[in-house]
Amino acid sequence: MDKKIIFGILPNTESLESLLNNFEEVDFDTHDISVVMKNNREARIYIDDYGPLMGADIKNLNNLLIQHGISSDDAIDYLESIEKHAVLLAISIDPVAQDVAVDMLKDYDVQDIIIV
Repeated sequence: MDKKIIFGILPNTESLESLLNNFEEVDFDTHDISVVMKNNREARIYIDDYGPLMGADIKNLNNLLIQHGISSDDAIDYLESIEKHAVLLAISIDPVAQDVAVDMLKDYDVQDIIIV
């Protein structure tokens, strides 16, 4: 089964570290998780540059999102959120674990969740 990608916006960094730790605790591979922030150096404090948006920055993010199947309108919404210091998460995941991942994201008030 092909992996899916779950995208979502965490409003701020306050709970980012806790969320990433919880994903590790339930055996999600951090190499399957991308964190994109306005300041890439700050994002690397939380997690290395891996996952479906590896190498993404604010300049090339729009094109990468569209390449992954995100509509241009949703890509613009994600970019605007990042500009306001929100955090974009992208998680490459097996479909069998998708519901667990989405529930975890919702527990942390991740918004605008899109699965492609």
